[in-house]
Amino acid sequence: MPTVRRGSAVPYHPPTPRCLPEHMWVTCPEMPEAAGRFTLLMEKRNEMPAWKGGKRYLYCNVGGGWMLASDYEHMQSNRGWIASARLHNGLLCRTSTPLGPQTR
Repeated sequence: MPTVRRGSAVPYHPPTPRCLPEHMWVTCPEMPEAAGRFTLLMEKRNEMPAWKGGKRYLYCNVGGGWMLASDYEHMQSNRGWIASARLHNGLLCRTSTPLGPQTR
């Protein structure tokens, strides 16, 4: 059943495991040190999936955007050094791979 996130009238649908990629590849021409392969974790962060690449973590922050943290402690405290400019709104990436049923 969808829930509504605080500050939003758009229903939020938690991701379903069947549509989550086991691996994510991050590229960032402006910051090549952010690039790499990230593997899906069993642990979720802010009700969304999270991936680990080396010591870094790719996760959903409390504001509803994707963030790259340098280590586990930074992820746990919702800190990071790269953040998405837009909210994910239940989409996994720019190719619109859905994390759950979509509403427009």
